[in-house]
Amino acid sequence: MVGNNPFGIGLNGEKNKETAIDQACSISAKGRAVMMAKQGMEIPMGWFLDENGEPTNDLSKFSAMVPMAAHKGYGIAFGIEVLSGFLSGGALPQNMNSQADPKSCELANQFFAAVNISFFRDPADFKKSLDEYIDWIKLSKLKAGVDSVKYPGEIEHNASVRAEKEGIQLPDPVARDRIGHAVKFGLEPSDYAFLQ
Repeated sequence: MVGNNPFGIGLNGEKNKETAIDQACSISAKGRAVMMAKQGMEIPMGWFLDENGEPTNDLSKFSAMVPMAAHKGYGIAFGIEVLSGFLSGGALPQNMNSQADPKSCELANQFFAAVNISFFRDPADFKKSLDEYIDWIKLSKLKAGVDSVKYPGEIEHNASVRAEKEGIQLPDPVARDRIGHAVKFGLEPSDYAFLQ
């Protein structure tokens, strides 16, 4: 009834780059579960519900995603639906098409807002505050087996930097899936040899 409504907030410090909150309003994205299933991994119970509203980890019985933080996640998803759909005059959720149907346009709505930091304070001071805040968070007491506290977007930023140097490592099932698509669309083997 309410979309999963992913949202993102991105900002940079001088030292800590690509700070980013990028998430949907469910406990986990369905795409992540699909990838886990392709790799033979078990999907945790509590991520999805079946058509009767009962928890399931069987994607063939999937009917709905469980919102993060229970009613609070539902509230965030509802608010994002209002901002992205109603301000634009776009399609209401009940009039959108399924993402799973490649033959129809989904009619999804978008909402973007950019904040000019200089209207509030000096951007250099803002970045300094962000760096100081992240440095302070990283002083958190660590649980056994945890090497450091990460800021939102740090893992992805580090992976991006590493991928620029070393390339992208795909799990075998994902690489095989991509090779299957390449064959299906008639690409030359030399075009996808890097996946093997």
